[in-house]
Amino acid sequence: MKLYEQFEQELRKIGGEAQLLEKSELLSILDQLHHSKKELNFSIYESSIMKKNQFEKLLRPYFSNNANWFSEKMPSSQNQDEYRQQLLETDVAIISADYLIADSGTVVLLQSNHEGQLLTLLPPKLIVLASNNSLLPNLPAFFKKLSTGEKEKEDSIIFITGPSKTADIEKILVLGVHGPEEVNVLVISDDDEER
Repeated sequence: MKLYEQFEQELRKIGGEAQLLEKSELLSILDQLHHSKKELNFSIYESSIMKKNQFEKLLRPYFSNNANWFSEKMPSSQNQDEYRQQLLETDVAIISADYLIADSGTVVLLQSNHEGQLLTLLPPKLIVLASNNSLLPNLPAFFKKLSTGEKEKEDSIIFITGPSKTADIEKILVLGVHGPEEVNVLVISDDDEER
């Protein structure tokens, strides 16, 4: 089974959604979301992997005036309370994944600051952009990549496996208590490589 198909299947099993698309299709997908019935507050985490995959170049003109942009370093013009308040007011967060684990439908983020972590937890909707080259078959393949030093050392590794779910003693399932209610992964095709 191709890695993307396996990833999509596993993510759907746990309540997430995935789409495979070309870079040219990304803005039309976001346009549909952006012009939904209610006004949404977008926040975008401008990580090194987002820049490397050139997603930032696509998003910046589109979201130039109508999104909060967060970087790996808090701007000196803001204090921490203002910065976190913007995070709390976010309806939709857009981040970029370092890796996707196909056999569990898991998104892997290598983070170097606390604000990037908060953006994966606080907003009710999370959109993850990923390169099709980030797909790995399983967790051992991910740890092998880490051990070979292909990635820089980061402060933390975040694993996101579908929307946040919890149940109480009466077995009532609640979404979004400890993280996003919706997780959508947009896998951008970089090349014709078979996956």
